[in-house]
Amino acid sequence: MSNYTVLSIVGAGGHSRSIYSWLLQSPITYDTVQFIDAHKKDENEMIFNKPIVKIEWSEINSILSDVYILGIGDNQSRKVLYELLISGNKEVKGAMHQSSVYGYGTQIDTSSSIGPGVVIGPSTKIGRNCIINSGAIIEHETIIGNHSHLAPGAKIAGRVHIGDESFIGIGAVVKESLKIGNNVTVGAGSVVINDVPDNVTVVGIPAKIIRMEL
Repeated sequence: MSNYTVLSIVGAGGHSRSIYSWLLQSPITYDTVQFIDAHKKDENEMIFNKPIVKIEWSEINSILSDVYILGIGDNQSRKVLYELLISGNKEVKGAMHQSSVYGYGTQIDTSSSIGPGVVIGPSTKIGRNCIINSGAIIEHETIIGNHSHLAPGAKIAGRVHIGDESFIGIGAVVKESLKIGNNVTVGAGSVVINDVPDNVTVVGIPAKIIRMEL
């Protein structure tokens, strides 16, 4: 059994609370748990009776901690903080809920977090600093790039390739063998039946492009 002296959960919003609850199911224990946030308003504010340390994000490497878990849902913000921590030679880990199912040959970067009830098919690859949220299903041989986020209940069929910094909304479905580009947002409940290029938002059944980022 592994043990870290101090764990810092980065962020103090809803996803950080989910991360903490997932950790309660883990065999890994911590002597001290604290939250870190740049937006704390009340000096006495706590989360689950754990302290919130207020800092400027640029000073995150000044926090004394043995391991960090990123509890921020927004891909861009999470990426920036991940890169800051890595540049400071900090150890960034993910939280993996014990109820999830992992197929043979699956590769998941240790900085990515996997929520409860997730099913990941065989030979799937998940990159750095990803969030695979509660109840998501990822079928066989799918590849998910770095800093991406699958929201609760998202369903990804086999042999899909999802790029970096992409977000698949709650309950969205992606058909098999498709390519979803970098920095893509798939709206909640959408059904994707065609490849999606970089830097767009798609919504609907079937999903269609409604916004392009320059």
